[in-house]
Order: sequence, then C-alpha cells, then structure tokens
Amino acid sequence: MNTLKFGNGEWYGKEGTILAYNDENYNYKPLPFNFERDSKATVINKDGLIETVGSDVPRIDYKDSAEGALLLEPQRTNLVTYSEDFSQWFKIGGATLTSNYSVSPDGTQNSSRMQMNVSDKFYINVALNGDISFAVYLKGVGQIRLRDNTSTGLKDVTLTSEWVRYELNFNATISNFQIEQQTGVSDFEIFGAQLEQGSYATSYIPTQGSAVTRLADSSTNCGSGTNIFSNTSAVWFIDFSRFVYDSSINTKSAALENSSGSEQIRFHFDYPSKTVRFRDAKNGLANIGGNIVTETNIRKKVALKIDGTTLRVFADGVKIGSDYTRPTGFDIDKMSLYSSGTNVFDIKFYNTSLTDAELQALTT
Repeated sequence: MNTLKFGNGEWYGKEGTILAYNDENYNYKPLPFNFERDSKATVINKDGLIETVGSDVPRIDYKDSAEGALLLEPQRTNLVTYSEDFSQWFKIGGATLTSNYSVSPDGTQNSSRMQMNVSDKFYINVALNGDISFAVYLKGVGQIRLRDNTSTGLKDVTLTSEWVRYELNFNATISNFQIEQQTGVSDFEIFGAQLEQGSYATSYIPTQGSAVTRLADSSTNCGSGTNIFSNTSAVWFIDFSRFVYDSSINTKSAALENSSGSEQIRFHFDYPSKTVRFRDAKNGLANIGGNIVTETNIRKKVALKIDGTTLRVFADGVKIGSDYTRPTGFDIDKMSLYSSGTNVFDIKFYNTSLTDAELQALTT
C-alpha cells in the first residue's frame, strides 16, 4: 500500500512546508515535509513566467515538466548589481537603449530594448575568478556575442522571436562582462542578467543596485511520524533529474534516516563519474546495488526495495547490481532532501514490499 506520496503532479506548498498525502483506503491525510530557505527565490510557474516566492516557500518549478518538480539548489549570489536596469551598464559606441520597453519573462513591462551596430558594447564591471556562469534572457533579431573581458568565455547568440535564457560557463579571472555587436546590426530585448561563482547557472536572482544572495533549499524531517516508515518491508521510489554534477555541492540528494541522522540510506550522486547510487551510511558508505549511469537533464525513475535485511535496486525497468545485506538494527523514521542540483518530480514510500515485476514496471 502506498502510504506516502510526494509530488506526482500534485503539489501543495506553503511557507515552511510541503504536503504529501496518505492514500491508504482513499483517506487523504496531510503529512508535512518541513522546508527551509532563508531568502526569497524565483521559480518558473505553471504559466511559464518567472515568479518570486518568499523565504521558506518551496519552489515547484515547471520549466522542464508540466507536472512540476521540487527545485533544490545550493546557495548562489548574482554579482550583476543591476540585473534588469541596463541603463546602469556602461556603453561603448552608438548603441541605443529603451527601458521598460515590453513584457519580460516575469510578465510585467520591464524588458529593455537594445539596438546595436558593429563594435557597440554594453558592459558591467565585476571582479571574479574561477568557475563562472553567466545567464541572460534575450529575444529579437540579429546576432550578438556574450563575453568576458579576457575572451575566455565566449558565446555567439543568434536571436529568435521567443524569450530564451542563454547560459555561458567558463573558468577565468575577469574584471567585466560584455554584450558585444561583432558584425551586422541587432535589435533585441534583454532581461535578467546573472553572473555567479559556479560551474553552472542557477535560477534567476533579481538585483537592484547590489549583489543579492539566494540561500540553499533543504527539506528535513520529511513525512516523519507514526506508522509511516517500515524498516523491514518497504519500497522507496524516486523520480528525478540531475541538472548538474559539481564538486562544490553536496552529493547527497536524499536520505532515509533515523532522528539523529547517524543511520542513513543515502540517494547519492557521484562527481565526476556522473553516476547515481544508493549508499549505506551506517556501514562506511558502502554501495547498495550497482551504479546507475545518468547524464544531466535526463529524467530517471529508481527504486530501493527493503525486504528484511536484503536491499535491492531497480532503475529504468531493470535490477541494478547485486542484492545487499543491510546491517541489523537499522532504524528509519524520517526522510530528508538536500540542496544538490536536483529536480524531484516525485517520491513515494510504500510501507510494504513490492514484487520484482512490480518494481520493474514502476521504474520503466
């Protein structure tokens, strides 16, 4: 019987919590997942628009799925001090700028229009070194170049009639970032510039005159309560996609654990091999089953079967690796989710074991 349902296209979130549902005997009982993020943050809502949510409000993101996914990101800072007001950027050449020109990706009239000729530039001063990511929303006509002052990071963009968020990742020591017209002319709209320390771009962080930091997402004590978790006959199902592998973020995406966290079965991402595995944190992080190979932005369905002390892993409709014998005395009473570069589409916890055939069907 499926006693804990999280996501699955039905999201109920409010400040400090997300609700899962106990559908045993068709009796829906709210089970809170405590959620924390001590800052505002943005998300792509059901209408495809950028929406700002308050502190401790979980972000259900619809960028890559009409079903929505819980977005879990590490702390990041947008170092572009004027992410929407491009009149505050420096200009070289005869380019013209029109502020508040049209409707931006957040649904309000606050995009800027840039009309650029050959050798025109807009730039903003930012001192930064190491792994760097730049992202910006653009639409219009022509071709422009995104670049840093050292030309280490370069991206030529052919503009389209639809808003697209373009991203550029590189490693360098820079003093400014530029939007440049190399050849021809361009007439386009721009919104939401972001420059951050890291090897990949994260969700948009608005700024209005100073750098702004979005703090990390986390969800602990998930579904903790009486008669929810079984330690001897259960299945843990996770439907997810990984949007980055990066040594700078926590590789533990989720865990079944006891109240102190001293005993854990971890859902673990390995960098740089780009593999997923379940691990026994009580037994020196020993691998449970085999490695699940996955690239970024590929949706996967995996399941861990608990049958007495025998643990078995399924992914993509097949059993992965060998059976694993769990140490005795293991006690599970909660689930935790961590800010680990992951979209979580659904988690289910069944308080009874399923057959191998059922698990193959569940993960296909």
